[in-house]
Amino acid sequence: MKKEKKKLFLNIGFILTATLCFSGIFWAFYHSSWYPAQAMEDRVHPVETAAPSPVISRKDSAHQAMLTQALRKKPDHIPVLLELAHLEAESGNVQKSSEYLTEVLHYEPQNIDAKLNLGKQLFEMGQIDDAIRLNQEILEIQPVHPDALYNLGAIYGNLGNRDRALFFWNQLMDSNPNSESGARAKEMMARM
Repeated sequence: MKKEKKKLFLNIGFILTATLCFSGIFWAFYHSSWYPAQAMEDRVHPVETAAPSPVISRKDSAHQAMLTQALRKKPDHIPVLLELAHLEAESGNVQKSSEYLTEVLHYEPQNIDAKLNLGKQLFEMGQIDDAIRLNQEILEIQPVHPDALYNLGAIYGNLGNRDRALFFWNQLMDSNPNSESGARAKEMMARM
């Protein structure tokens, strides 16, 4: 009788543990708002020094630990890699975030969100040629992708190449003027 109770207790414990793990992973993906890629912000020069990292809360730390554990079990889990990249970027660790995004592109070379975010991070780290290359790869997949067109205009604008910046922003205005990127491009063109 004791053996059966012990077995029942272990089975219930296993079910509860599995349920908690699944619930935590589901919560992480459900609450992830990182997928809509954000285009590059306009500024004169790429950031030279990294800003101090914000303090990571215990909740974020536990969330990150849970995701890291899930990644150990399945290294090619794209949503986990993207969420970890997002958390690292939020905490100011652009280098680690870019490593996760590079890993995403290893498994999914056509992942536009990863390319957009990695391009932004590479630009911030001063790797301009790689940032340009990633945005051009996006345009090979989607020739009038608004964020990629805006990003290329912003990169060339920051490099002082007004004609090239206007080329990409005009393409954006012709193809998608009512998008958020289109509005930003219009504003940037007015400043030039």
